[in-house]
Amino acid sequence: MKRKTITLKTRLAAALLQMRRPDESGKMVPVISFDEAQGMTADEILVRFHFDHDPIPHAQGGPDEPWNLTPLPVA
Repeated sequence: MKRKTITLKTRLAAALLQMRRPDESGKMVPVISFDEAQGMTADEILVRFHFDHDPIPHAQGGPDEPWNLTPLPVA
């Protein structure tokens, strides 16, 4: 039996869960902890991030292309 295809939304949420940030001691920790992520839907994970135009800012004509978008956690 063939398994169901994993949606693009689910794959994007899984990729964002791999993002790390330094904690108070400088140790790299997940932006969203494993325990917290287990209780979240893909949509709930996605809204915790926005995509910034970098290195070419949108105001300077930066395109909406993957190479020019950087995911950042929402404050």
